[in-house]
Amino acid sequence: QMMAELVYRFGAGEKFWVGGRYNSVNGELPMSNVAAGSTMFQDATVTRFNIGGGWFITPSLALKAEYVNQEFRDYARSDIRSGAKFNGFMIEAITAF
Repeated sequence: QMMAELVYRFGAGEKFWVGGRYNSVNGELPMSNVAAGSTMFQDATVTRFNIGGGWFITPSLALKAEYVNQEFRDYARSDIRSGAKFNGFMIEAITAF
């Protein structure tokens, strides 16, 4: 797994932020439809890129908006994740106790 993140906080009390993140995961998955008793593996990769910003409304409540692009690559054609991808905007509210 490889990950890089950059965040810049600003404003009075650093209540606002902008940032970006890149994450890539590569690993071996057991293949389905393989004869009993044999084990075969296949490499698969998931990459994700986010860019966005947010606002700490209170110390335990935040609101953020991001653009996300996530792709699943190198999965077997029979795998439900083969060719899967997501890209779009997300708005989230986050709270901590």
